[in-house]
Amino acid sequence: MGSGKKTVFKTILGIVIFGVFMTSAYFAYGFLSERFGPKPFSLENTNQQASPDPSGAKDNEDEEERIKAPDFYVYDEKGEKVDFSEFIGKPVIINFWTTWCPYCVDEMADFNEAYLKYKDDVHFLMVNQTDGVRETKKAAEDFVEKEGFKFPIYFDLDFSASYVYGIQYLPTTVFVDSEGFFYTGYAGPINKNTLEKHINELLN
Repeated sequence: MGSGKKTVFKTILGIVIFGVFMTSAYFAYGFLSERFGPKPFSLENTNQQASPDPSGAKDNEDEEERIKAPDFYVYDEKGEKVDFSEFIGKPVIINFWTTWCPYCVDEMADFNEAYLKYKDDVHFLMVNQTDGVRETKKAAEDFVEKEGFKFPIYFDLDFSASYVYGIQYLPTTVFVDSEGFFYTGYAGPINKNTLEKHINELLN
């Protein structure tokens, strides 16, 4: 077999192996998600330290110290740098996603519906993990435009947000209260009821 044919064969073989891997990962993730659901996400395993309640009050002695949601920066659609701290004052929902993640895509309609319903009372930070290779800014923008989603999207071009939050799975959703403290979070897709439940808890 000539060197040219060997190269073509290796390329085709590589594509096939990658396709099999991605298909297997897709169905394995789907099986685990349906059987076990999303996993709880916590900031306790990051490099962040627990911050005491500024009021100094606790409901009881066993109440855990609240954890301050760490600051980070992302870029908006205009390419301008945006700091997470700018959104404190209202509850914040941070969703880490990509267009190549099927479970990210599946939950987007629920996030868009929630955004339209609560956008005056809650900040939605739809943070795209934009590595510039597998996921590009254009791909994310084209996807959102095609689907008609209205929520603003932000681009983690430097992986500032993903690193500081220790994101290992997509999608991951983090709920932050209006004072900037971590409330709860999930690694894996969440459903509409879970999203609505925590939004209402943060608003009440």
